[in-house]
Amino acid sequence: MKNILILIILVALIGGGYYYSVRKPQNITAVTNDINNTKKGIIDTTNNSIDSAIASLFKGVSAYSPVYYVQNRNYGVSASQNICNDTTNAGSVGSIISSIQKYTKSVSCIVATDYPSRSFTITAPSKVSTGQYFCADQSGFVGLVPSISMFSTFKEGVKCK
Repeated sequence: MKNILILIILVALIGGGYYYSVRKPQNITAVTNDINNTKKGIIDTTNNSIDSAIASLFKGVSAYSPVYYVQNRNYGVSASQNICNDTTNAGSVGSIISSIQKYTKSVSCIVATDYPSRSFTITAPSKVSTGQYFCADQSGFVGLVPSISMFSTFKEGVKCK
């Protein structure tokens, strides 16, 4: 019985040693770099997907804003009644802002305070281009614009161009 127990322990030790020598990474730095590169690739792909979705939603702002203006002859009559708060249909700016907020909490929509307003600006930060903001305004412009300075975020109320 003792011999069988010793044989089992010996086989277990040999098996463990073989498993360790086969499975043990030979170059920890290379393995760490592979893991970090994989994480970076996943983050880059995710950020590109988020930016693509936000850019698509901003095109919706450009398509809907003229409709709002024609229907109302302005972009807003008060802080609570304006294009930014309109959720009358799925394509409205208020609904689009809700969709953008699923990707970033940093979306802003500002209507000029000279009511009835003739201008608005909507912005959201890019995940891929640091310091760049998606921007849409009453002129129909949709695109990326730089931050006012490298140490600040986009100034709300500043027009895209």
